[in-house]
Amino acid sequence: MRNLFRKIFVSQDASLVREPDFFILMDAGCEPKTRGDFMHLARQTKKPIKYAFLTHHHWDHVHNIKYFRERFPGIQVISNHRLGSVMKFRQDESMILGDTEYIVIPTPGHSPKGDDICIYLPEKKTVFTGDLCQPQGPNYGRTDFATPVPYFHLGEEYISSLKKVLELRLNHVITGHGNIYRKKALETTLEAAERIREVAKEESRKTPGIKNSLVAKTIFERICQERNFHDPGHRMRDPYYRECDIQGLLYWVKKFRKESA
Repeated sequence: MRNLFRKIFVSQDASLVREPDFFILMDAGCEPKTRGDFMHLARQTKKPIKYAFLTHHHWDHVHNIKYFRERFPGIQVISNHRLGSVMKFRQDESMILGDTEYIVIPTPGHSPKGDDICIYLPEKKTVFTGDLCQPQGPNYGRTDFATPVPYFHLGEEYISSLKKVLELRLNHVITGHGNIYRKKALETTLEAAERIREVAKEESRKTPGIKNSLVAKTIFERICQERNFHDPGHRMRDPYYRECDIQGLLYWVKKFRKESA
């Protein structure tokens, strides 16, 4: 578990922020190690987890919330979906919890429901992005992840959300998967998302009679080549290709073919 400012603790797939009398959970994650790390910290400091922000509804970000609710019955969950408050974040909302300002920023695009949020701590120049930030490598020309394409469902919203968060003053970008990045990671994610849009526009219009899934395959192969991802065939045989990778590509193919996205 990593520690920033003696205030932010980052485990395998979630983070914890320390306030004077309690902790705040940033995503709940799904891994046992995350549960163990955070329970150890709560027992060691004798401070409860009082609040939890959930960046979106995907299972790997919310699974552990049941565990934490059982151990901290009064925990208040803040999110844009049914697991949390009934509040819907349609614009930036500032709240003071403990002695820290937390700004909730609606950032739709990654999930199909468009319920994504980021949480910004201006004093620490730190943002918790859930799955908005997906650089897939140190720069556009190099992939060191299992796929070269970020996972998103709503392409226009995803690009707009990235641009919005990039306007913040940032030193640290913390994802819902334990990664701690600099602002460059958001810039790389945006570059990839915008390039996917460009390639999708080209391929969608020059192949009018080809199935959408085959056009998406061509887009994927072109992005693989540009990002030096060396085994696209292996990835396309992975179930996550159809479950995750292709979703954003199909969004743009349908958009440029004037189908329902």
